[in-house]
Amino acid sequence: MTSKHQYPSGGPYYFESAITYRGYQPTGAITKEEADKLAEEGYAYSIAYFNSSRKPIRILKVYQGKTQWDVDIDYDENGKQIVQKHDHPEGEELDQ
Repeated sequence: MTSKHQYPSGGPYYFESAITYRGYQPTGAITKEEADKLAEEGYAYSIAYFNSSRKPIRILKVYQGKTQWDVDIDYDENGKQIVQKHDHPEGEELDQ
């Protein structure tokens, strides 16, 4: 799966959300300042990191300054995502 939006290797990159239809994809690119404003207003946002092929390799869902879940993403030889999801129901301090 190829993302419509491709970002250079690294991160963090900030997004309004992350969708999971046919694999995890961040959506709605925003700035760090916009992410901070969303957090101040009580909304969640997502943070993503990308590999050298410009595919997402880690996505975090952040709410009230705490990670609610994060996923580590690998890819098989056909480009299909292999996902390991970590839920944090109590929220975990954001560690970028």
